[in-house]
This record gives sequence, structure tokens and C-alpha cells, in this order.
Amino acid sequence: MGLRRFATLAIIGLLLGSCALFGGPGPSLDGEWRLTGGTTGGDPMPMVAGAEPTLRIKGDQAGGQAACNSYGGTLTIAGGHVGFSDLSQTEMACDADLMASEAAFLSALGRVTGATRSDDTLQLRGDAVELTFTNVPPVPDAALIGTTWVLDGLTNADTVSSVPDPPPTMLIAADGALSITSGCRTFEGAATVTPKSLDIRSPLTVTGCLPGFSPSEDAIMAIMDGPVSVDISGTRLTLTAPDGAGLVFRTR
Repeated sequence: MGLRRFATLAIIGLLLGSCALFGGPGPSLDGEWRLTGGTTGGDPMPMVAGAEPTLRIKGDQAGGQAACNSYGGTLTIAGGHVGFSDLSQTEMACDADLMASEAAFLSALGRVTGATRSDDTLQLRGDAVELTFTNVPPVPDAALIGTTWVLDGLTNADTVSSVPDPPPTMLIAADGALSITSGCRTFEGAATVTPKSLDIRSPLTVTGCLPGFSPSEDAIMAIMDGPVSVDISGTRLTLTAPDGAGLVFRTR
């Protein structure tokens, strides 16, 4: 093989490697991505300015905001195939244009079979589907202590439920004192706090309102009763009980 031909092939190899075609090894897809355009069934992806869907990938976990509701699922990369499965979402209702954008996006995401990452661009493709995302610079993780957390969803196994307005808020003090406010009702307790866990030391006390909890309040009482794991990703906090049930919060 001549020297010139060898050099040309080497350059081509470098270019293919930089494009990270996911038929073989390539860089991670991890990151926060925002949809900038795409097609589904040959038509442009319906999008609403200011409410473009996002895709957050961390290992085999994927999720984000789908125009109206938040969603989550599993990412699989194997044998040249890229796919999203077990997709679930919260159940809030929004304006018709947002709901149409969300439905089209989630349907397209479920049909993805391949991916290409190049610099700050991620392209997903599948049967009559092309989605283009741009990378969103990472947001520093919010502090568990001293942040007002707003309940955004309830998780249980593969399902995600939305929270009615007004959503409960939670504040954890440096000494472990914990307070959750839900309308006219307040839940208070004390926890041993570590970066990865909360261990509620005694059952929450409840004051205010008449008896009769909402589903979100029932979940709070059930989950915040003993040890829960803590996962913070940017402005989102997930508390998960040993049985898999969880509370998903966002910063105010």
C-alpha cells in the first residue's frame, strides 16, 4: 500500500470516528439534549417555541420534558441498535398544540433504532423518523439542603403519575428537620441526611386540614417513612423507597 493511500485511509478513519456512528463503539450519549428539529412520517415534527422537548440521558436511563409532561424510560445500545423502551409519562393536560407536539415526539422516540453523535449534536433515526438535538450545557446539581423542592411526579415501578395543582413543596434544613407543605396541610419530621440518602427517624407529623389525604399526600406518608435513596441531577431530585416507589421534585 502506497504511503499516500495509507494516509488517506487514516484520515477517513479519523473522520468516521469523530462522527460516532453507532454501529460500533463510540462516545457516550450521556447529557442533556434539546430537540431542534426533525421529521416523522415525512412531515416536520410539530414543535412549540419555548416548549421544545428535551432528552436527558444517563447510562441506560433516559427522560426529559416532552412539551407538556415529563417522561422517562430505558435506553438500550447493543449490536448497532439504539432504542428507547418502557416509556412512561406524567398525565397533565396542556393546550392542544403542546399535546400534539408531545404525542408526536414520544411516538417518534419509541421508533428510534440508531443514533449519531458529532460534537454538540445528537441525531436519532428510525422508521420514518429523524430527530436532531443540540447539547444543553450541564446545570450544576442543586443542593439537597436549603433548596425549596416542588413535587413534580409520583413513580411506582414503570408508571409515573402527575401531581395536581398546587403541588406540595419540601424544605430540608441543615439539622435534618424536614417540612413538606401541601395546600393547608403540613408534614414535618426529622431525617439523617447524606448525599445519597435520607433516613426518616420517626413518622411524619401532620397538621392542618380535615382528614382525607390526596394521592400525592398518601404517597408522601408512605415513602417518607424510613430510608429513601437520593438522586440529584441538575434541578431534579428523586427520592426512592426500598419498594421502588418514589417522589420526583424540581427546583422552584
